[in-house]
Amino acid sequence: MPDSLDLLVDAVCRVKDIDRNSVSATTAIEDLLMDSLDEVEVMMFLEDELGIEIDQAQIESCVTVGDFAAVIDRLVARRKQG
Repeated sequence: MPDSLDLLVDAVCRVKDIDRNSVSATTAIEDLLMDSLDEVEVMMFLEDELGIEIDQAQIESCVTVGDFAAVIDRLVARRKQG
């Protein structure tokens, strides 16, 4: 299974119709120009793929794609523990 960063990048690129090579862990989320619908689509994709629930509040403080992936990693780890 791909790691959370790969899944996140794939989801963002699909939703925004951009080249995968233009998004990395250091890409600022703000630079992706995602509107709220884009964010919901990405979150729903990740929730379905990883069996987690993402609360919007959990990602509001994320600055980069890598920050978002770290939140996803924590949620996946919690799911595996409990």
